[in-house]
Amino acid sequence: MENDREDCKESPPAVEFDGSPGFPRASEGSWGAEDANPSKAVRKLFLSARMLNEFVYCPRLFHYELLEGLFRENADTVRGAALHARVDAGSGAMPPPAREAAESNQGTLEQAAEAPMGVIHSRSVLLGSERLGVQAKIDLLEGESDPSGGAVTVSPVDYKAGAPREGRAGNELWDPDRIQLGIQCLLLRENGYRCEEGLIYYHATRQRVRLQVTPELESWILATIEEARKCAEGPLPPPLIDSPKCIRCSLAPVCLPDETRYPDFDTFSLTL
Repeated sequence: MENDREDCKESPPAVEFDGSPGFPRASEGSWGAEDANPSKAVRKLFLSARMLNEFVYCPRLFHYELLEGLFRENADTVRGAALHARVDAGSGAMPPPAREAAESNQGTLEQAAEAPMGVIHSRSVLLGSERLGVQAKIDLLEGESDPSGGAVTVSPVDYKAGAPREGRAGNELWDPDRIQLGIQCLLLRENGYRCEEGLIYYHATRQRVRLQVTPELESWILATIEEARKCAEGPLPPPLIDSPKCIRCSLAPVCLPDETRYPDFDTFSLTL
């Protein structure tokens, strides 16, 4: 069965990037009364990694949450919110991407150094990229600084309440989790950090599952971002067909997948 929907602990829309690279600030996005073209407005807004998680899970769910602001709690979302309440602590401070920058920003480096010298542990890190048009909040960032002054090597760690997918070669990430974590890795690279992999900690099984950053992964992520933007510009997508995802979806009572797909009576040929 598809992964639990613990990601849906809140329903933020896409957000506008209004901060400096590396340390952006998030503000709620809107279509803007001055812009009568929704297509142009969509491209102005940043999509969050969590909303892209929703898009990969179900485009209809993505459309409901992003464009209509709909959200409902269920057992999975409450469980996920409780988990993130324990891990979402910290100022989000990070060391500069390279040691040369640290000399001019020592205060930030000292705030982020909650572990021994050379080891990085930062929580609740918010990053964005104007080029990609996305932003993400990283639960935990682990890494080490380079004594020679090179780029800082980091790995994002995301927390999920559910369990990983069982694949042929062992535990795997669900695709919605894969794009959310992959975006975090790309954002770290965009902001000058060296990032070769990310990890998801699945609370139900107490396991870490790694994600290697590859050209194939990056291509898939970029293509999916474009698909999500096109979805946001278009009409409400149809519901999934006979999908087990619908059972766990908090918006199933709103979406009504079975009722929506039920044929009209005039399609039947009735005989006496």
